[in-house]
Amino acid sequence: MKTLFLDFDGVLHDKAATEQPGLLRFETIMAERDCFIFVDHLVRLLDGHEVDIIVHSGWRLGGQFTHDELRGFLRNLGDRFKGTTVIFDRYESIRYYIAEHGISDYRILDDAHAEFPEDLPELIACHPSRGVSDPDVQAQLMEWLQS
Repeated sequence: MKTLFLDFDGVLHDKAATEQPGLLRFETIMAERDCFIFVDHLVRLLDGHEVDIIVHSGWRLGGQFTHDELRGFLRNLGDRFKGTTVIFDRYESIRYYIAEHGISDYRILDDAHAEFPEDLPELIACHPSRGVSDPDVQAQLMEWLQS
């Protein structure tokens, strides 16, 4: 089984969409913000492929959003959501999850490439304003999905 470790900001929407002040609540995000506008690209790419999604985004921290809300943000991909990484930095939380669950075939979608080791082959680095809508990111993801 393939596993996709998923960040939200800069991957599923322009990072600037969540930089506005104010408390982000599930209802507000779904109704008013330009958040998760790139989810349909990921839905299309994952169609026909068995891929579990693990959220390593900072949105998992602090108890602000429940697992059901995180699943809801993923819209049509919600059934693929299998959980979140634990509270460590991004890369360490992913490494811990991989070790605990025996995962060997995975990719990481994230715009904060500086938080990962240089030349990490499993990292698909996204541009913070284009995320998964970027054709280069889509090509890298498709190459992995078809391997």
